[in-house]
Amino acid sequence: MQTAANSHFDHDGKPDPGNVSLSYRLATGRRSVTYAGDTGLSPAVTVWAKGSDILVSEIMALDALLEEIRARRKDASPAMLGGMERHLSAHHLTPEAVGDIAAKAGAGRVVLTHFAVPPGPLAPYEPGLRAAIDAGYSGAVDLARDLQSFDVGCRA
Repeated sequence: MQTAANSHFDHDGKPDPGNVSLSYRLATGRRSVTYAGDTGLSPAVTVWAKGSDILVSEIMALDALLEEIRARRKDASPAMLGGMERHLSAHHLTPEAVGDIAAKAGAGRVVLTHFAVPPGPLAPYEPGLRAAIDAGYSGAVDLARDLQSFDVGCRA
């Protein structure tokens, strides 16, 4: 297993010395799985995922989340809302970003996890998430479910 720091705790392009977020690459023989972890757009993650059979990535429905925050926090100041939007945009991945990373890395499949969508069922967001990823990536995309497993073809 290999690890690399990603950009989750970068602020204005500078790492936060008190916090580190890691991406992992697990490889055996010619097979590999890359787990992006919480990250924003990160060239390091793209390089790390190069040729991975599976890229496991977080996913965020940014516009829906921001709409939900505005609806629930009517008392929120424009500065707070702006800060939240900057944080989410810089430190998490939109479906377009996931598609871009997967395509540039040549990942064989994307498995989505850590869904940052408004509270409630995931199903209403699935078509939009898939469509946005598919705009830049032509491989298989799965929305992970608890206890689900994926075969990367490693056989003893």
